[in-house]
Amino acid sequence: DAPKEPGAAMSEAVDVQHKNFSPFITVITTGGTVTFGNKDSLTHHVFSPDVQGWDTGYLQKGETRARRFDSKGAIALLCNIHPEMLGYVLVIPSTSFGRVGSDGRYVISNVPTGSFRVTAWVPRMQASTQSVTVGATGAVTANFDLRPAAPTN
Repeated sequence: DAPKEPGAAMSEAVDVQHKNFSPFITVITTGGTVTFGNKDSLTHHVFSPDVQGWDTGYLQKGETRARRFDSKGAIALLCNIHPEMLGYVLVIPSTSFGRVGSDGRYVISNVPTGSFRVTAWVPRMQASTQSVTVGATGAVTANFDLRPAAPTN
C-alpha cells in the first residue's frame, strides 16, 4: 500500500511466443494497460476466467490488443486454443514491488519512509501480508513463509 509513483508501472507488454506467455508474471499498477502480442505463427486467443467477458479475440502473428486493468488482484491468462498455456497479470495498488531472484531474495527500491503492508504473491500459494515500517535508512527485512493455497472445487 505504498503510494503510486506518477507514470510508473502504467504499461506493460505480454507476448505469446512458443505457446508461452512472456513474461510468465506481469506486474502492473491499477489503471495500467497491458498490451498482448502474438509472436507465434500460430493463432492465439487470450482470455481470463478472472475478468468477466474479456478476451483478446483471435490474435494472428504480429497482432496486438491492449487491456486496461482497474481492479487489483491476480489475473490468470489462458488461451482458448491452447489449454496448456498459463500466465498471470498481477494488478497492485502501488508502484512499489520487487521480484524474487534465483537466490530467493527480492528488493523493493525507492519506498518512502512510513508504515506499509507488503504482500508476497506466488501462483497457487496463499498470499502472505506483513506490516513494515521504513525508516530514514530505507532498509527493512521482510521474510515470508508461503503455503499452498487451499484447493477449490
